[in-house]
Amino acid sequence: MHNLFLTSGDQKSNYAQSSDQNTTPGVTTPADPTTQPMANSIIDVDQFGQNSSNLVEHYNLTNTATDASKFVTTNRNMYLPIHWNKQQVVKDSPNVVAGGMPTIDISGVNDFDLTHYVKPFTAILYHFTNGDSVSYTDSDKLKTEDPSKLEFINFENSVLWPQETLSISVPLKVDNLDKVNTNNANGTFTIGSESIANPTGSANNLSVRFAKKLSQAEIDKHFNVGKKYLVATRNKDYEYTQATDIQNLMPNIRSVGDPNELTIDNLNTGESDKTYYSGAFFYLDPEKMDKATNGQTVLEMLNSNGYVMANGLTRFKWGSVYNPNDPGHQYPNDALSKLNTGDIGNVVFQPVQVIDANAMPTTLDYGAKFDPNDYIKINDPASWYQVDNPYTVAEAKEHGLNVTVASNVDTKNPGSKTVKITLPITQGGKTINVTKTINVLVKQPGSTSGNTGSTGSSTTSTGTTGSSTTSNNSGNTSGSTSTSSTPTTTTNPSTLVGPNIAVKGEAVYATKKIGLYKNANFKKSQRVAWYPKQKRVNRPMFVVTGYKRAANGALRYRVRDVNHARKTAGKIGYITVSRKYVVPVYYASVPKSKKITVISKKGVNAYKSANLTGKAKHYKKGVRLTVKKLVKHNLTTRYQLSNGKYITANKKLIIAGNY
Repeated sequence: MHNLFLTSGDQKSNYAQSSDQNTTPGVTTPADPTTQPMANSIIDVDQFGQNSSNLVEHYNLTNTATDASKFVTTNRNMYLPIHWNKQQVVKDSPNVVAGGMPTIDISGVNDFDLTHYVKPFTAILYHFTNGDSVSYTDSDKLKTEDPSKLEFINFENSVLWPQETLSISVPLKVDNLDKVNTNNANGTFTIGSESIANPTGSANNLSVRFAKKLSQAEIDKHFNVGKKYLVATRNKDYEYTQATDIQNLMPNIRSVGDPNELTIDNLNTGESDKTYYSGAFFYLDPEKMDKATNGQTVLEMLNSNGYVMANGLTRFKWGSVYNPNDPGHQYPNDALSKLNTGDIGNVVFQPVQVIDANAMPTTLDYGAKFDPNDYIKINDPASWYQVDNPYTVAEAKEHGLNVTVASNVDTKNPGSKTVKITLPITQGGKTINVTKTINVLVKQPGSTSGNTGSTGSSTTSTGTTGSSTTSNNSGNTSGSTSTSSTPTTTTNPSTLVGPNIAVKGEAVYATKKIGLYKNANFKKSQRVAWYPKQKRVNRPMFVVTGYKRAANGALRYRVRDVNHARKTAGKIGYITVSRKYVVPVYYASVPKSKKITVISKKGVNAYKSANLTGKAKHYKKGVRLTVKKLVKHNLTTRYQLSNGKYITANKKLIIAGNY
């Protein structure tokens, strides 16, 4: 095993250990070395500054075996801060380098001297940024080297016997500590190490931040306590737009420590901390915040006004500083400063507006033509931001979103009416009905025409969480569309649930080696079958029967194996949705040359109709045909030939161009 930590005098910095052992308080099970996360640490700059010359980086490498025959030959590194600093300069951050040469100790076995375990001149090498690699035993050469240029230490072919520990300590020197202040989130440096137990050889990193402790008064001022939380949507370019239809419903920012409100997360661990340091993270859980203006939780208010949390989030989490001098900051101040004026603070909610009906008129003339679907836009609830081209209601349904529009608006029946849009989605393990309700007034006959195109104001009817039942309002449900059974198209025949995602019932095949798994997390122990990479005509084919997200948020296809001549036929499970591995079986456009070639060994048949009935002709493998157009039939496509006959557009049977 190994561990990596810092000391300052007799104090360890909090959470300052990265090792093979899980360092979560109360948890002692070993962490998976192949997925070891970056650990985090804080050093109180005011306390440290009183004695800033004794910061030391420590690395222990231990052979935990008890069998005397099981020695370990290591080839691992210990990294100094300069290793990262030369790769990425952190603006306005203290400079941390080695302040002296390392000290090395081997303990646990006393029968032999140090050189028996560690081969002189070759086993432990000090690497400097000038390119020099010097053995730890070459004292004359080391006298000519600058310790501050020490980049990493390599334990090359070093032998560790059972129960033996190699310990190395490097004193660190800190310059420009005065760069750390209450508004600086960049007082950071990184150290790292590699473990015997880590087969990948990747570093286990420890991210360290110098920070200042803030008083409650400073916190309240910093977060604009007493002002309203800012609620804004953004596009892919991080351009923010205030959600004006719900801004007045947001609660006021309350002090850190108030139950279920602004909670500090200094080390990005997901746990709240009692003390706030500069440069920290904070998070807000809208499901627990019951101070929305209308008495709902903030999450209920968002859901009942057409908004959802950004995909994969259960709470909003933000850095504490919006620094205009840091152009690389993820949430730049210049995009938000225009919005947090007046009684609005600088703590931001960033939901996604999935139901946008703000363009719907709130008053209608008697007898006016009105279809609520003309004014409704639907954004993909799986998006992190607002897209440039949201769906219409009809398009949303085609993309697998079960939108319903319940309207009792009859323009020949004056009075107050309602339009309610409902979209059930699954988020955070719950089924949520996202809704939007608009009040519409139908005028009396002969009334003077008003502004029928003004921005609609929504009611704040309570959204329902935890239920998969769709709300039922009186009136008609609108938004249905009709299509021809064989329309001409040059677009993807799939009905998508996202960009390049096949719809339920559509056929896909694998272009590279893939696995079929029992669940969406793709664990080796739950693999149902492997499908090796095959030639085009033999590629494994599946029918999409649904979708599911893995624990990390990755979308998967739920499929049924339809490879009828194989042992796997009929198996059900999950495969990747990546277009690098899986693509639709059927062509979605006419080739530019308007030529196709038959590649099936058995050839293909041509038919009189697009549903492939009325056999007209058989074409053998290698025959080249001219295409007139592409037509869609259910979730497949056909090519209409220049002679008016139809053949399949299945890529396993024909190929575009001259082949």
